[in-house]
Amino acid sequence: MVSKKEDKRNFPAIHEASRLWLPTEDGTYKACVEYLRGLKPGWSLSWLREATPKILNNELSEAALKTAVEHNVPENGQASVWAAVQLLMKFAQEGRWQGVALPHHDVPVGLDLTVRVRPVGMFYSPVREERRLFALQPRLDFAPTYDQDQIWLSALYYEFCCDPLEPLQPSILDLSRQGSGRQLSELTSTQLPILAKEDLDARLDLVAKCFIRAREFVPAAEARPRKEKPTGQIDLFPEKDKG
Repeated sequence: MVSKKEDKRNFPAIHEASRLWLPTEDGTYKACVEYLRGLKPGWSLSWLREATPKILNNELSEAALKTAVEHNVPENGQASVWAAVQLLMKFAQEGRWQGVALPHHDVPVGLDLTVRVRPVGMFYSPVREERRLFALQPRLDFAPTYDQDQIWLSALYYEFCCDPLEPLQPSILDLSRQGSGRQLSELTSTQLPILAKEDLDARLDLVAKCFIRAREFVPAAEARPRKEKPTGQIDLFPEKDKG
């Protein structure tokens, strides 16, 4: 077995780990093999996850966000990602959300692995008169299934929402394709009931078990080189560009 120190590929974060779970061990193992065989993309939407707290707080101008899209996204994907950003801005304005970003939690899942559970943050809407813990699903295609989202939502709940002095409900802001284009769907425990803790642990343990098996047979994939675009700025969201 490859030791934790020797392995260069960490266990994926919850938004990816949940996508590896399938109802059978064989299906989960095959999903892990496929995940490990895939080359890492030359670009990602991690910057959008990081910017989302500021978007929800209405702290960024459209100009700053357009610059971020141009800097981080290849030209053929910019229209789609900009549509996602606009959906987030509309959601923020309609709810008048205000809140704070929260740090991630690294949660043991057994077999010497941990899964990173990272929310956007905790926000309050005077329009809806409620507080929410938000996470973001910015993927256009190949988003988690509802069963997989249920794992993600449940992990958020147990890590961030169980303080009896500060009760909180989790939501996943899903920006995936629905029909011909992106839409924003807020996934909550109404649609996806929170799993019993034992059930959640069993599902993550299965993914961990299959991930280790798959890792023993799949060579490490090299990342595609990322093409950097010179922008002349270090901070994509300078103070002057905040809304």
